[in-house]
This record gives sequence, C-alpha cells and structure tokens, in this order.
Amino acid sequence: MKHIYNFATKAELDLLHQASMRTLDEVGVMFFCQDAVDIFKQHGFRTDGEKVFISEKDVWEALKTCPKTFDWYGRKSHVTVGDGSTICAPSYGPVFILENGDFHNVGQRDFVALTKLCATSRVLQVSNPNALDYAFMDAKYASDWAQATVLMLDERPMIGMVDGAKNARNSIKMAQEFYDIHDKVVVNGLTPMSPQICKSRLAVSWAASWKISSERS
Repeated sequence: MKHIYNFATKAELDLLHQASMRTLDEVGVMFFCQDAVDIFKQHGFRTDGEKVFISEKDVWEALKTCPKTFDWYGRKSHVTVGDGSTICAPSYGPVFILENGDFHNVGQRDFVALTKLCATSRVLQVSNPNALDYAFMDAKYASDWAQATVLMLDERPMIGMVDGAKNARNSIKMAQEFYDIHDKVVVNGLTPMSPQICKSRLAVSWAASWKISSERS
C-alpha cells in the first residue's frame, strides 16, 4: 500500500525551504564531533570551531551525489525511498509504559511486546530498535540486544543505531550479516533535529557511517 500525505501547500513548502536554507547558511549547525567537522572541511564547507555553515548551493551540490531513489532492504521486503510515497516507522524511545492505569519503566517484556506489535502493523513499513528505551539492559550490550531483538522479530527494513561510532558500525555489520546482504542498503539512521545542534553521539555515528559508505564506493 502506498501512502502519500500532503502536509503543506507548495507555497508553504517553499517558505519552509527558504527559511531552512537561510538558517543553515547564516546560523549554521553545531557538530560536537571533530571527525564530522573535518569531513565538511574536506569538502569545502565553511566552519567555525564546531559550527558548520551550509549554503543552498552546498545542499544542491550534495544532492547531486545522491541517487534520486534507493531501495532499503529488510529480511523479506524492501521499501523505495524517494519515489513519492510516505514511509511510516515506529516512534523513538518512550521511557515509561502506561499499563492498567499505572506508569512503570520500560522492561524487557515491554520491549519485546512492542516489537511484535510493530512487526504485525499494516501501517508501518519499517522497524525501529529505538522504539522503546532499553536502559534496563547493561549499557555494554544494550544497543546490540535491541537491534538483535528487532532483527529476529521483524522482517522489514530497519532503522539503525545512532548512539556512537561503535554502535553505528555494529548496527550496519549486524544487519548485513543477519540478512546476508552486503551490497545493498540495510539500515537507515541519520536523524535531523531542531535546533541546529547535532549531539556528539549522533555526530560520531554519522561520521562513522559516512566513512563506511565512502570505503564501499
């Protein structure tokens, strides 16, 4: 089923685009990761310490290097990004569960139950190991556990982990090995957010993922 949603008029979208371009160019984006800043510097972007300024020309030049569409693969299905359809995914990271009128911290049973619920949804096209907080697990392997749980229970394409370089690399490698797919996109995980600040763990994840994609190309 192809969902297409129109959230704004063409005129409103143009205003959003103009304001976004002006903000990127004049205010800039903070990247709390030197590797990420260095990547921008290597490609000619204007920087000031941890701040990167991105002009509209920079955006269009970067877009020229991207395919107009690409397929994002899961175990038994794939979705096409960029063909005009809306791809629906689970939300990110609630830390509490409301059950029978009472709030409690997310536990392992809750995480597994929600993963199964999302896997059976006829509205969602992709899965997300970040759909609930997993602080109940030891931090040393919590990220890997969350992703492994989703890989086992959901056959659809998966959003990757963006909580540090190590976990970003593990996320890509784990999905590739689990699916036995090594030449296609199997995780998708960069998150744009407001205000214009890219927190250190997300910036490090982005830099690590960029280096992996650069090595492949």
